[in-house]
Amino acid sequence: MTNPKKSSISATRKGGRAAALLRAAVTLAQFVTPEMIDKLVQWLKQMNLSQRFIQLMEKLSKLSQRATPLEQIQLQCDAVEELIESRATELSDDAPITQWRDELSKIRRGTKLISKASVSDRKKIKELQQRSKKLLDSAFNAAIN
Repeated sequence: MTNPKKSSISATRKGGRAAALLRAAVTLAQFVTPEMIDKLVQWLKQMNLSQRFIQLMEKLSKLSQRATPLEQIQLQCDAVEELIESRATELSDDAPITQWRDELSKIRRGTKLISKASVSDRKKIKELQQRSKKLLDSAFNAAIN
């Protein structure tokens, strides 16, 4: 008989490694080889994530340095939205879906305001980047555990 506490810890570690892999792929996009992206896509398929989510992660991984931070934030928001829509029934009862949706809405409003501003505010963009990464990590960890 397996120890439920031990398997829970193992699942958490697996989720932490997965989120780290996802963050690395997105953060180091200019250094990621096509083979690395293929491995990430295969792993995401094994985790039974939706095809749209996989496509969004592939797109995020392939973003060139020419992509704006706001484009990256938008893709991350789309990925979170897809995770919520495709995995909501499979997520644990204590998954903060309402808070994710609220944060998603705030981030999208922020990107819209920044994109309309005449002067780019780096501090606000950086803050939105951090919030969108944190949100994606949280939703992704919940989806794979």
